[in-house]
Amino acid sequence: MAVLNHWADQYASLNERTTIRERVTLRPAPLSEKFLAANEFSADLVFQRLSDCYLPTEADLDFIQQMLSKAQAHAVLQYADDKAFHRNVHAQELELPPARPVMLCGQAGVGKSSVAAAIHRLLASEQRRITVQGFNGDWQLAPFALVRMSGIHSLGDVYRSLADTEALSSAKRYSAGRRMQSFAIRKLYREGCCLLGLDEFQFVTQGLTANALVTKILLGVVYLCVPFFYVCNFSLVNRLLSRNVEDIQRLLADVVVLEPDPPESNDWKMLLAEYQRIGNAVFDFELVEQGSKLWNMCAGIKRHLVVLLSTAYREARSAGRRKVQLQDVSAAYGSIAFGAQRRDVELLISQAIQRKPLRADLWSPIRGQSAHGTKYQDALVHARQAKLASVSINSALTVAEQAALEHMGNSASDADATATRSTAAAKKGKRKMSASDLIAAANSFESSRMKR
Repeated sequence: MAVLNHWADQYASLNERTTIRERVTLRPAPLSEKFLAANEFSADLVFQRLSDCYLPTEADLDFIQQMLSKAQAHAVLQYADDKAFHRNVHAQELELPPARPVMLCGQAGVGKSSVAAAIHRLLASEQRRITVQGFNGDWQLAPFALVRMSGIHSLGDVYRSLADTEALSSAKRYSAGRRMQSFAIRKLYREGCCLLGLDEFQFVTQGLTANALVTKILLGVVYLCVPFFYVCNFSLVNRLLSRNVEDIQRLLADVVVLEPDPPESNDWKMLLAEYQRIGNAVFDFELVEQGSKLWNMCAGIKRHLVVLLSTAYREARSAGRRKVQLQDVSAAYGSIAFGAQRRDVELLISQAIQRKPLRADLWSPIRGQSAHGTKYQDALVHARQAKLASVSINSALTVAEQAALEHMGNSASDADATATRSTAAAKKGKRKMSASDLIAAANSFESSRMKR
C-alpha cells in the first residue's frame, strides 16, 4: 500500500479485519487442576482468568474499524506533508477544526471498556519513530491516547493528563483555561495523536453537579481538535439527553449502542468455547452445549457470565468437588453472591416483555434499534419461559418430584417437561402461583396436547 504520509501510515497496516482481530484478542493460559487444588483462592483465580479473556465480537470489530477510519482521515487532512507539520508545530496558535465525538454506550458489563482497551492495545503496538524534514533526529509518534476518568475532577485534569510535562512544570496549577488547552493541543498534534478515548465516566457521574461537569469535560475535549470516542452507560446517556439542544447535537450526534450477543450467535458460542479451553480443568460439562441455559442466567452479559461461572466453582468446592456441574451453576444463580446480577437479568427480561424501562441503567434511551438489538430483545422474551421452567417452578417441587421430573425429561419433550413442572408445583400448594406461571403452564399444556 502506498504511504499517504508518516502519520496516516500508522493505520495503513490495520485495514484488514482479520489483522485487527488477531492483534486485540487475549487468550490467557488454561487453568491448572494441580494449582487450583492447592490454592485456597482458586475461585478468585477462575474469575480473574476468565475476565482476562477477550475475543472481539463482530460489533466490536465494526466499532474499532470505524474509529481507525476516523483517525486515518484526520491524519490525511491535518498532516498534509512535512512542511505543513513544521509550520503548525511552530505556529503561535494552531487552527484546527473542533472534533466530532462518538458515543459508545451500553449497559454495565457488556464489554465497552474492553473495546476501548483493545483499541489502546492495537495502536500502542503501532507507535513508531519517523524522520521529519526540518527537524534534527527522529520523531516519536503516539497515535492514540486513552484517558481513564478515575481521579479526574475537572476539565483541567483532563488537559493536564494530555499536556506536555515540561510545559506543565512552567505553568501554574490553576492554568486550566485556554493556556492549558493550548498545551494539550500542541502535544497531541506534535506526537501525531489522531484518536482519543475517554472511559470510566462512572467516577465523575456522582453528585448534584455531575451532569454539568461531564458536559463541560466532553465539550472541552471537542476543542482539543482530535477525533474521540467516549464510553458511557445508559444512566449517563439519560443525563446528557436532559441537556439543552445545542449540547445534545454536539455530543450525541454519533452514537453506537453495544448490545450483548444473542444466544444463537457465533460470537456467543466462540466465547463459551474459549472459556471451555481456559477452564477445562474446572467444568464438568460442555459450555457450548449448555449455551442457551447459561445465556438465560446472565442475559448474554459477559461480566455476569464470569461471575456466574466463578461462583459456581465456589459452590462445587463447598460441596467437596473440584469440577463444576450444571447443578452448581443453578445454585450459583440463586445464591446471594449472584444476587445483584440476578436482579439485572430478571429486570432485563421483564423490560423486554413489557417493552418499557424498569431501571434507567438497563434500558437504552437511544431511539431506533438495530437488527442485533432486536434479536437480543427477542432472546430475552424467549428466556422467560425457560426461566419459569428451570428456576421459578422447579424451586417449588419436592426432591422426589425433581428427581422424577429429571427422569421423565430424558424421554419427554421440553414442552411436556414444562407442563409437568407446572402441574406438580400447582398440586403441591405450598407456593402461590402467579398469573404468569398459570399462563405459562396453560400454554405449555395446550402446546403439548396439540402435538399429540
